[in-house]
This record gives sequence, structure tokens and C-alpha cells, in this order.
Amino acid sequence: MTSMTDPRDAPQNRGGGILAAAWLLLIALFAGMGAWVFAITRDAPEPSRPRDVPTATLTLPAAKPQPAPAVIPQAKPVQAAPILTSVQPVPVPPPVALLTAPPPAPALPGAPLAPVEPGLLRDSAYGPIPRLSADRKRAPWQVYAAPFEAPDAKPRIAVVVTGLGLARDVTERAIALLPPQISLSFSPYAAETPNAVIAARQRGHEALLDLALEPENYPRIDPGPATLIGAFSGADNVARLDWVLARAQGTIGVVAQYGPSFGASAMAMAPIAQALRERGLMYVDNQASKYPAMLRLARDFAVPWAFANAAITPGISDEATALVATLHSLEKASTVQRSMLALVPVSPVAIQTIAAWAKTVEPRGFALAPVSAIASRQDEWDAGRK
Repeated sequence: MTSMTDPRDAPQNRGGGILAAAWLLLIALFAGMGAWVFAITRDAPEPSRPRDVPTATLTLPAAKPQPAPAVIPQAKPVQAAPILTSVQPVPVPPPVALLTAPPPAPALPGAPLAPVEPGLLRDSAYGPIPRLSADRKRAPWQVYAAPFEAPDAKPRIAVVVTGLGLARDVTERAIALLPPQISLSFSPYAAETPNAVIAARQRGHEALLDLALEPENYPRIDPGPATLIGAFSGADNVARLDWVLARAQGTIGVVAQYGPSFGASAMAMAPIAQALRERGLMYVDNQASKYPAMLRLARDFAVPWAFANAAITPGISDEATALVATLHSLEKASTVQRSMLALVPVSPVAIQTIAAWAKTVEPRGFALAPVSAIASRQDEWDAGRK
């Protein structure tokens, strides 16, 4: 009996052998390609590495050392002006050296005025200020006045030069070239004022201080931080007055500057009149107001006073001609009114003109008088008739 193979043992699909053969052929192909690549690259030179590129180094020159910035010198602590409602204190200028020698051809000096007496000073928040003597019988305006002798019937003409101290050379010229009968008024803001007052008194000049009253268009026009202001209280304004008075010792009073409304107000001026009385000082009115209140208050408070019959405007053209004409007009008026006063802002032209005019006054029958010599001698009804 012939054996036969079971059909179930025969392969079901011949495609499986063909696929296996294809995979073997593909593997062999890849292996051959790998061998070929290895063969052609084995002896190839190794790629060179890129060379390092030198980097440029910039060395900046060392900076030259710079000098330290200059330090602005600080002012030494000083006594400030009274701190009031809306105005800053006034810086007090540092002391300065004594004035240099006067210029050539000085006027013949008068005798030095009386030395400052401690008994006529009292302490204040701003420094020593004048006062009446303890027995109230001696006042600084009389003690420090320049000597004066002239017959009562002789017309008296006084000139006060104002604004000194702000320009050192002009101040020195005024002190040296003007005769001692010319009174001098100093700015409270000038660094020169303390020593300039000493120098002036040594040559026989009476010394006063400029006192600014609130001007029109204030504060657009502002004379300085110690200006007396109408809106301030009487105590505040008296404090400002004391600051001004503390700037120099040996003065006889104050000269009003500006102030048409303030000077006309009895309410504003009454505390100032009382303070001047207690300090024993004279008040010189510039007649900025036509009817100065101080001339009425002076009777009530017994304040010595004088008012300007003429006040020269600063910076006018042809100053010398205008000043000579003004002085001659005062001479003419003095034959009737007997005591006349001119206020003249300091300038080189004013100094030269007044010095020349002063040499001719006495020979023509007039008495050149310091301002204290006409205190309370003018007719107050003449106020306003400048």
C-alpha cells in the first residue's frame, strides 16, 4: 500500500518564502553600500579645523583726573530778619574790613561824633538797637547829632545823601569829599554799612538808615525783605524796623523810602512812631505821600521829624544841572520857610555837584546844616509843596 502525504501538511502560501528572500537581498545590498563608503573615505584627509581668528583689543588711554568742582562758600550763620507772614528773612551781610583810605582832595573833616554809648543800646532779636537813656532824658538822635551853630534867623538848608553802602568806592568818595554838614543815610542791606557808618561818624557826618515803606505795585516793585507792609500787623512792622536799626550803631534816625500809601496811613505809621519815640530816633519823610501821616503823629508821640522839600529822582538825565537847579530853588524858598531839606540818592555826579555847591552856601548867607539841626523846625503846612 502506497503511503500518501496529508494535504493539510503542505504549505498554504508560497508567497511567504519569496518575501523572506527579498529581505535578505535588501540587507545584503545595504551592507555592500556601507563597505563601499568605508573604502572610499578611509584614506581621505581629516578636515582641517578652522584657525582661530585673533580678536582686536582696544585699550583706551587712562582718563586724566579732573579737578573737583569748586565748592561755593557758604555764608556764615547770621541773624535773620523777622520771619513774618509771607516774606523771607533778610540775610545779614558778613562783616567787612574797614574802608580803605579816602580818595585825594578830601573835604575838611569835622570832629568825630560822640562814641556809641552802651547805655543808649538795648538787646533785640536782631542785635543791639537804640533806646532812650534809663532816665528818658537823653535820646540817641541828640547825643549822636553833629554840632551846629548858626543864628536862628539864618536860613538853614540840609542835604541828606541816601543809599550809601551799596557801592564801596562811591561810599568812600561821599564820606571823604562831602563836608561834614552833609548827613548820610545808609542801606540796611549793604555789607559795607556797619563799617561805613563808623567811618562817616569819624569824619563828622551824621548817619541815618534807609527805611523802605511799601511802594505802589508791591510786590512787583520790592525794595527788600525788611520793607514795612500795610497788610502786616504793627508788631511785625516794628520787628522789621528793629532789624534795620540793628545794622549799625550810632545812627540818629531813619529816612523813608517809597511808601505813598503806607506813609499816608495813620494806622500803619502809628506803631512806627511809637517805636521811634522809645528808641529816641528822628524820622525823615521823603514826601512820597502828599500829606505824610508821621507829621501829624509826631506831635502825639514827640518824635523829631523833617520832611523833604525836594527829593531828586535817581537816574535822571543831566543830573548835575537838575541838582544845581533844585538846590538853588531851596535857597530861594528858605528865605521864607527858613528850614529846607533835599534828599539826594548817592552817585558820583551827585557827590561832585553837592561838594562844589556846598563851598558857596555860607558866603551867600545860608547855613548848611545837618539834618538834626532842622528837626521839627519846618512848617508842617508846607508838607506837600515840594
